[in-house]
Amino acid sequence: PLSVAELAEQLYLEIDGLLPLIDALELLECAHVEAGQISGWTRCGRGPGSREWWVVRRTVLIVDDHGTFRDAARELLEAAGFAVVGTAGDGPEALAEVGRLMPDVVLLDIQLPGLDGFEVAERLAARVPAPDVVLISSRDAVTYGERVGRASVVGFLSKRELSGASLAGLLD
Repeated sequence: PLSVAELAEQLYLEIDGLLPLIDALELLECAHVEAGQISGWTRCGRGPGSREWWVVRRTVLIVDDHGTFRDAARELLEAAGFAVVGTAGDGPEALAEVGRLMPDVVLLDIQLPGLDGFEVAERLAARVPAPDVVLISSRDAVTYGERVGRASVVGFLSKRELSGASLAGLLD
């Protein structure tokens, strides 16, 4: 693992030296660190003329018909800095929870009772504002053919690939 100073230097280089190194040290509170590397970011910034950083974590709704997966995904994403605001076990519940919670991101299983993930994603895309939708499945994307590419989503992750860094990578 890297020291705080080494991480600050990595951050300083990552943003092309636009911030003084002391600001890079302060900004580290917005970084998610895995294995000594910056793996993702919480949305953060400063008000005009202010030296104080504000931090806004991305909110996530997890939609999957398996409670054990929802619990594991919640733990994993919260550890990576996401704010999991709720869960749903089927398509109709997902649509209701998005309307109630207004999450930034919906992590959406494809194989759901009621409405499948593709149908839920299409309905969510019609909302204003529409959340970012990431499809997940225990199967690989090739299983679904062209449907994944045509879906109104920001991306696809297999459940075994899910991590804070992989989700952040699709969203950034």
